[in-house]
Amino acid sequence: MEAEKDYYKDTINTLILGRVVKKLRVKKGLTLRQLANSIRVDDKERAIDPSFISLVERGERTMSYPVLKAVAIALGVEPKWLIALALPVHPTVRS
Repeated sequence: MEAEKDYYKDTINTLILGRVVKKLRVKKGLTLRQLANSIRVDDKERAIDPSFISLVERGERTMSYPVLKAVAIALGVEPKWLIALALPVHPTVRS
């Protein structure tokens, strides 16, 4: 789990991650407020602010791994899947 967190932090493309979050949110028919209110981090009762979700969707803010995990769960996807979509693509080099 710790290696997964470090890998996420070092390699994630925040713009792509934001676009994926927005696409999933819109597909589920959720407003920013509805998504934000459905997110609980570390079993705490407070919700994420909708303006934070908006900043994430525009690629202007990054999420900590616990928040990313909570967002993924709220959107009905696996956190690993959400991370995988936002990883930079490296073209293969042919010899």
